[in-house]
Amino acid sequence: MTMSNRSVQFPTWEQIVEKCFNEFDSVTIEPATISKYESSPRQRTETTIFSLEDPIGFKSLRVLLKEVESVTIVVPDATRRIEEESMFAVIYTVTKFAPKADARILIATGLHRPPTPEEMENVPHLAICHYSELEVVFHDAKDARLVPDTNVINPATDEEIPVLLNPLVLEVDLVISLSQVALHQYAGLSGGYKSISIGCAGTSTIAALHSLPILRMKGTQIGQLKNNPFQALLTEIGQKAAPVFSLQMAEDQRGTSYISGMPDAALTLMSRRQNFYVQTDPHDAAVIMVDATKGVNFYQASRAYTYLTLQEHPPLVPNAPVLLIAQCPEKFGQGAGEKAFKIALQEGLSSLVEELFAEEISPKYQSGGQQRAFVIALAAQKHPLHLLCGCSFEANSIPKEIRVHNDLSSALSALSEQILLTDSSEKTRLLVTRDLFRLLPRNF
Repeated sequence: MTMSNRSVQFPTWEQIVEKCFNEFDSVTIEPATISKYESSPRQRTETTIFSLEDPIGFKSLRVLLKEVESVTIVVPDATRRIEEESMFAVIYTVTKFAPKADARILIATGLHRPPTPEEMENVPHLAICHYSELEVVFHDAKDARLVPDTNVINPATDEEIPVLLNPLVLEVDLVISLSQVALHQYAGLSGGYKSISIGCAGTSTIAALHSLPILRMKGTQIGQLKNNPFQALLTEIGQKAAPVFSLQMAEDQRGTSYISGMPDAALTLMSRRQNFYVQTDPHDAAVIMVDATKGVNFYQASRAYTYLTLQEHPPLVPNAPVLLIAQCPEKFGQGAGEKAFKIALQEGLSSLVEELFAEEISPKYQSGGQQRAFVIALAAQKHPLHLLCGCSFEANSIPKEIRVHNDLSSALSALSEQILLTDSSEKTRLLVTRDLFRLLPRNF
């Protein structure tokens, strides 16, 4: 079912929770809270500065900056959250201890669209950049430069991966990368070198990294760092850039942690320190609400669905349906990657699954962004997808296997009809969740 030019009633989180309790026998809300400890802005600033003074594998950033003549600060776009206090602390440290250095800020967009003027003024970490004295540059994948003699080999095909990176991470003395460590479908966890290897990479590099042979490899799995071929490639490519000093942050129920230094070492330590999961039992269905940051389009929002369903121990019984609720004001998305995703998705989920496991991959599936359509198709084989958005998609733009709804009541009714219970006397168990990019419900 698709919809076109229909009025969509988009619910609030409170309305979703209330309606679910009224419609289902047993409702679990996980995670119940994201953080049990709320730190003050001053505490977050001080913690960031302490981290910058005691990095892994580097001198302190303050000392390091006195030895460089050029520096690029790499920052994520509006779809990834960075504490504004951390952003301010890094910019302040650069301007204070390297006042004569050629310094600028590079927004790592990968294949996504650049931030809008409104986002640059209203998204906290981007606003800090916008109102700073430093020049702000948006990465453009088409302008990335080929790095010669890199010899990065695709382990799935034994072919060389072209390494193209933004000159601003190549032709400087130091790169400072700020990133949020969160669960990632292919890399296991974001953070590390990902902001360089994808966020600042060229179109062909991003496409090669997201090729179907790599995504099919054992170890390319959400939550897994060790023996993950995708993560290994990110590190290998990222190390072709200038020296990268990273500040990585992650949030769990205990609060926010900060680790700085070498990107790969900092990510490994963060993976051991933070808890990215919350334990829960298997459920008969799930309702996921995606916040405005990741819910800007279906490409981003669909990550919540595939994170929940394709993890090693999903908190769902076999064939449990999932309702994904997200505003999606940009529909499929506006970047080159999102446009490629839309085209691939319209092939139909069944066709995509056949292609995913075919011996020879069609030449038409060679673009970065298309991989998200394949991952949705794989997840839908295990857990049927229902969709409730705050926008109206064009007719026939959503595959028929995805059921699109106009209001919460009809969506929950369809979910109930699809639940398969082995015992008719058993109570229906519904999982209601949000913020899956920081804490993911899991059946241990």
